[in-house]
Amino acid sequence: MTIEISAGKELGIEGTLEAVPVDDLCKPIVDYHRALEIKDEDLLAASVCAVVYRVYSAASDQFVDWEPWARLSREQVVGNFSKAFANEDFYYENRVQITHVKLNGDEALVRTMESGRTWKNRDWEDVEVLWHTTPSEGGVWKIAGHIHHLS
Repeated sequence: MTIEISAGKELGIEGTLEAVPVDDLCKPIVDYHRALEIKDEDLLAASVCAVVYRVYSAASDQFVDWEPWARLSREQVVGNFSKAFANEDFYYENRVQITHVKLNGDEALVRTMESGRTWKNRDWEDVEVLWHTTPSEGGVWKIAGHIHHLS
C-alpha cells in the first residue's frame, strides 16, 4: 500500500516535507510496538515523549462515544508495561500498516491500520489508529499521543 504524505495547510507550515524524513516521523510508532513484542523497556521509553495523551474512540464512529484517558508520563508507560512484561504469560503481536502521514512544522499525524493480539485474550483486526509524533529531546521524533479505534 502506498503511504499518502501531505503537509498542513490551514495553519501554515514551517519548513517542507523534504526537510523531515518520513521514516523519522514513523519510527517511534514502529519502535513502540517492537518494544512490546520483545519486552524492551529502554526501547519503549525511547519511543514516547515525557507525557503521552491517549484517546479511545468506540467503533460506533460517534464522537459522543470517545473517551479521553488520563495522560501518562514516560515513567508510568514503562512502569505499567514492565509489570506486564514480568508475567511469564505476556505476549504482544501487532502488525502496523502506515497509511497516511501529515506534517505541519514540528507536529505529525500518522494514520495506521493495525491487527494483532495480546496475552489478555484480546485481538483486533484492521483497527485505525491516529498517532501524534513530534520531535522531543535532542530533536528525535517521539509519540506524543494516540487515538485508538477511529473506524
